[in-house]
Amino acid sequence: MKLPTLKFKEIKELKKKGKRWRGEYIEIIWQIEEPSSLKVVITAFKSCGNAVKRNLIRRIIRNWVREHCSELPAGIHLLFRGYKKVPAHSWQEAKYLIERDLIKWLFSLRQKKE
Repeated sequence: MKLPTLKFKEIKELKKKGKRWRGEYIEIIWQIEEPSSLKVVITAFKSCGNAVKRNLIRRIIRNWVREHCSELPAGIHLLFRGYKKVPAHSWQEAKYLIERDLIKWLFSLRQKKE
């Protein structure tokens, strides 16, 4: 399943008006727009490591969003940023650390919603 992405103007608006959450390894900026559908942008800073590590981070986040898209509110626009090097020796460790941040954010989003 291919995830719909935000356009450049939408990304700029999201950075200005969106809510921010910063975990240990990733930062998430989001905004809920009612008549819209789920849209996602995933990036990773160079400080995360070389291209292989950055692609790994983006792949882990993309798979997590695909698995949990039904749990996300309708019309949410998301920007995921990997900003810190993940101290992992294998992809399983990296996946665990990044998904831990994502689950914390999803839990906090549910708490604010209620």
